[in-house]
Amino acid sequence: MQFGLALVFVLALGVRALGFERVFPEDGSVVFAAGDAYYHVRRALFGAVHFPSVLQFDPCLNWPDGARVPHPPGYSFGLAALARLLTGNLASAQVLLAWVPTVFGALCVLPIAALARTLGGRGMALGAALLYATLPIAASYAAVGNPDHHAAASFFGASAILLYARLLDPACTGRRLVWTAAGLAAVRVALMLTWHGSALYLPIGEAALILAFCATHRRDALLADAASALASAACLAPFVLLSPAATAGAFSATELSGLHLLGLASIAGLCLAGVALQRLRPMPSALGRTLRITGVAGALGALALAIPEIREGLLHALDFVAKRDDWGDTVQEQLPLFFFEGRLTGRGGLIRMGGFAFLIPLVPVAFALLDRRPALRNQARFLCAWSLLLAALALYQMRFANDFAPVACVGFALLLSMAAEGLAAHTRLSRPGASVLAWVVGGALALPSFALALTPLAAASLSHLAGSPSPHDRALDSIAGTQFRFAQRVYDSTPVQPGCRPYDSQEERPHYGVLAHPALGHVLHLVAERPTPADPFGPYIGDANYRKVIRFLAAPNEADALALAADLKTPFVATAAGIGSRADFPMDHRLHQDDGSAADDQPHLERFRLITESSLDGVPIAQLFGRSDVVRVPYKLFEIVAGAPLEIRATPGVVVEASLRVTTWNRRGFFYRARGRAGSDGWARIRVAYASGARGDVATADAYELRSGDWRGRALVSEEAVTRGLPVRVGAEDEAPPSTSTLR
Repeated sequence: MQFGLALVFVLALGVRALGFERVFPEDGSVVFAAGDAYYHVRRALFGAVHFPSVLQFDPCLNWPDGARVPHPPGYSFGLAALARLLTGNLASAQVLLAWVPTVFGALCVLPIAALARTLGGRGMALGAALLYATLPIAASYAAVGNPDHHAAASFFGASAILLYARLLDPACTGRRLVWTAAGLAAVRVALMLTWHGSALYLPIGEAALILAFCATHRRDALLADAASALASAACLAPFVLLSPAATAGAFSATELSGLHLLGLASIAGLCLAGVALQRLRPMPSALGRTLRITGVAGALGALALAIPEIREGLLHALDFVAKRDDWGDTVQEQLPLFFFEGRLTGRGGLIRMGGFAFLIPLVPVAFALLDRRPALRNQARFLCAWSLLLAALALYQMRFANDFAPVACVGFALLLSMAAEGLAAHTRLSRPGASVLAWVVGGALALPSFALALTPLAAASLSHLAGSPSPHDRALDSIAGTQFRFAQRVYDSTPVQPGCRPYDSQEERPHYGVLAHPALGHVLHLVAERPTPADPFGPYIGDANYRKVIRFLAAPNEADALALAADLKTPFVATAAGIGSRADFPMDHRLHQDDGSAADDQPHLERFRLITESSLDGVPIAQLFGRSDVVRVPYKLFEIVAGAPLEIRATPGVVVEASLRVTTWNRRGFFYRARGRAGSDGWARIRVAYASGARGDVATADAYELRSGDWRGRALVSEEAVTRGLPVRVGAEDEAPPSTSTLR
């Protein structure tokens, strides 16, 4: 058993290491998974430099106001301690942090095997661990380069489920009961200090314990669970009390808050109430004791809901669990498990969980069938209820599939074991033969995920290990790497400032921010070292600034967009290809798709100029949704300038067009076209955003080409004129103006 489990552990490490060549490109940098992983790294690097301090309030979030970091401090503190202990500089610390999730992911096979062994023996234990080791959805959340909290939360969550199951074992008494309850206290603390949403793991487990212990009048078990819950609350209380005030209130569900302490205190109170009531007024009936403690729980719940702050916190928790954020489909983890390239399809489930994705509804059924075994009845009911809730959530949003995966793999292994029993009972196959056949079927169910998800990754990694040269930058093979390279260009193209660097103190503040789609926020914080008004934390850290970013993207005209950017103190704007439709985000499309140039149905943008862009070889985030109707450049960075007013002598009423050839470092070329109509004074005034003769990432032609009907002219526009808004006059007062125009 131990040797087999060791092999499975190594296999789990290997599967989670696939794709390492994209994480560690040839230039020595480290590319982390897109999204929250970058923020966990930023916080860990800050903690490593300022150890033992933890970044609690971050001026780079919710710019320009800053925000309390919504994640609990435990996971970041642990990462910082590892980096401080095992590395000597920030570069090596990033390498270490990239590998941390693979270890958590591999460790998760241990509680899974232990739980499965409790239910079905050694063979089922190894089978469940093997399924988890190779399950793509679990591997992706614990992949190298993805030091988000999910891998750690899965490990601690699986450990909590194992401990709940052991406490529910009628044979768990004496010292075993005490040590198991103590372990549960520690795991609760680890869970809540890793992820505030980990409270999701607790209600069903605690309800199962309290109901089972009251029904059987397990006074010792009720007291042990009460002590365990109070110990967890005591350990968490200093973190809640000493942390900055929660953004969403003292009973916030999206941050570690008093709501979590209240929940633990309620658990202890219910356990002690069960003991006290039975002592004061003994009730011989198990059903009666169960109904009585249920009534007490209902009364406590009603009392809590009567307090507005607690009620709002609980309603916010329910909203958070079911919510899909409103900045487009870029929040991939909030989409259904079967979502793939813009639609619901079986391919999505096959990629993430193989054929087992279609067996998810049967997992609660498998646990329910264990109810026929008296020794496993309590565990069966708990696992059935827990898997029923998480199965529904996993199908609704794939982020919950990662939390569901440990118990799901135990359930899948149980289904195969039951199938083997059925084959042995109803055919001439022996039990070993039936088991082999059942697991062959299991292998066939896993095969699609191998073919669609793991094999391509393995082929690329093995090719790299074999020394096959890459014809291009490997980082650009992924969405995360493309964002990383773009963030490097943002750093190089904007003024250096304090406030977002790992070695800056919490008192240092940035001078300006970058207005960007929320999906780009965290990579800009870490790699570009620039603050943003919105990021993947969404509205939970500052609704007002987040809404301003969305309003900017959806602004119908330039004046509104400029007002929002000025309010947010963001002289730079980063855009992304294929995020939302032109109808939803017209300003984003005018910048990214049209480069701010005039089109038949819209005027040019006068004060936004492109200053750099990502590689044409990169992968746009739109690829996640099967969108092909986007420009070739995944990301662009614009600067807001004063704009130079071109004053062109012209006959009143005629339209004059100014065009300038623009070439980027990608050798991508386009014409920036601007138009204006001459007024009654005989001058056409056109404000333009680019200087002529510019060089750098974005180069321009030596002069603007002017035309109106048959008339042609040229205009030289200096950088000073663009940045200071100085007028540039073309044509003298006594010069004959163009008199006609074919432009409309």
